[in-house]
Amino acid sequence: TLCLLSVQARVQEPLRGTQEYTKSQELLSSLLNEPQKNPLICAPAFYYRGLIAYQNQNYSAGIADLKESHNILEQQNTKASFAPMLLTYLGACYLENNEPKTAKDTLEKVILVSPDNTLAQEYLGKSCIKIAESQLDIKLAEERKQNIVQACKCFNKCVNLEPHNSKYFAWYAKSLTLGKSNSLAYENLVKALDIDPANSMALEQIFTLSFKEIRLQQHTNNLV
Repeated sequence: TLCLLSVQARVQEPLRGTQEYTKSQELLSSLLNEPQKNPLICAPAFYYRGLIAYQNQNYSAGIADLKESHNILEQQNTKASFAPMLLTYLGACYLENNEPKTAKDTLEKVILVSPDNTLAQEYLGKSCIKIAESQLDIKLAEERKQNIVQACKCFNKCVNLEPHNSKYFAWYAKSLTLGKSNSLAYENLVKALDIDPANSMALEQIFTLSFKEIRLQQHTNNLV
């Protein structure tokens, strides 16, 4: 419909929190409140409204709308072009809503069909890291190790797909540090800072590593 095309045009612009998002939300809510609704129109409408909620950091609302969109597609047994991104943003909302295990389960489904989806790989890696950081009990050591390995695989994929993105090298380094691969983590932090010298995550990690590893201190001093 014209309403959905108008919303799609607005949502695809990087306009977080602007009047364009507000207009889109109003259009979508009006469409979804109509007495007789076509499910195949409602599915993308809920998706776009959920995407707007994600962009506005309203993650609980994003979860509700994205789940509704996904449920409609399943009930109608319909494959939509936006389905992989729907699950990607749903997983992202779960993680930001402090539900990393649900996020992981959701994002793993995306990776199976769309392995080059960097956003899905990023949020899956972050989910694995968050879970691993909570698994301090010795009984969970093997599961923790598996999550760290999976996080490393995710961010290794990200740096290969986007070799000029500093944040992915910093996150890859974080996962490597959790796995105690400090030298390789350090190499990736250097790459992150070569791309973006102001990357605060990389700077914090590289100085922390240099204090842990005396042999890395001279290298760090040369960066300053």
